[in-house]
Amino acid sequence: MSHRYLEIEGPCRVSVHLGLLEVSRPSSQPETFPCGDLAVLVLHGPGIELAGEAVQRLAAENVALVWCDAKRLPCFLALPVAAHPQHSKVLRQQIAAALPTQKRVWQSLVQAKLRNQAIVLERIGGSSRRKTASRLRELASLVRSGAPDNVEGVGAQLYWPSLFGEGFVRDTDQPGLNAALNYAYAVLRACVARAIVGAGLHPALGVFHRNQFNSFALADDAMEPLRPWVDLSVAENARLFHGEEGLSPRSKRALLSFFLRRIRYQGKMVAFTAMLPDYAAALRQVLCREKLKLPTPEIPVGEDSEPCGSS
Repeated sequence: MSHRYLEIEGPCRVSVHLGLLEVSRPSSQPETFPCGDLAVLVLHGPGIELAGEAVQRLAAENVALVWCDAKRLPCFLALPVAAHPQHSKVLRQQIAAALPTQKRVWQSLVQAKLRNQAIVLERIGGSSRRKTASRLRELASLVRSGAPDNVEGVGAQLYWPSLFGEGFVRDTDQPGLNAALNYAYAVLRACVARAIVGAGLHPALGVFHRNQFNSFALADDAMEPLRPWVDLSVAENARLFHGEEGLSPRSKRALLSFFLRRIRYQGKMVAFTAMLPDYAAALRQVLCREKLKLPTPEIPVGEDSEPCGSS
């Protein structure tokens, strides 16, 4: 199971040598990495030359390729076009998925997100957060098929100020905590999109997100229960992000700790990257009418989400 997150900063040339991904710089010896170990490759900084054979090898290994802008925030995501042997068959079934099925899936995703937000608040601690967590669980029980009542939005109004303080506003254009959330969500999106493509699904065909300009709508749907997993990582390392205009290598390593930890799925504690293919496969089974209910990831209630590897 490929699990590694790798970030490369320019200037450099990224190519393939003897089957390995090779990073060459003018003033140092080349570094090599096994492509089969990679889940996500992030590139940032000026002067990066990406060889065509490297792109082809990354695609063959189903590696998500992310490119960052001048602010070190991801602005480009590329995935293989045929990472599943029955892609065309699954695609036809995905397109034919009934609206009630799609609504049930979205209901499950929103409920799971609210429950996981409650767990995050409880893990961070404090009587006020515990009270908000209880309210979020009540809201989760009120979510109907298709989530027509915007219960998720109501939950967000309670959740963000409880998690980060009354003065916090979720604004994607702001630095500090917001920039940290933006970066980690983008990496999470790449991971989820990669798993979705690997399961034979098309990431542009969402069950709720349907913007015609969004090529990763289904990934945006499926990552909803996992957003609190990122929030927990940001909250645990909040002191690193206050006042930062850009994210440092140190803060990024701390931020992406969620990538290496264990999460609960279908009653078992499993590595986060090992859970994603199973989660995507379950989503495919529901959309293709092979399974009725979508099992969703759960944040561990206690401190038992220990690291399970290295990046």
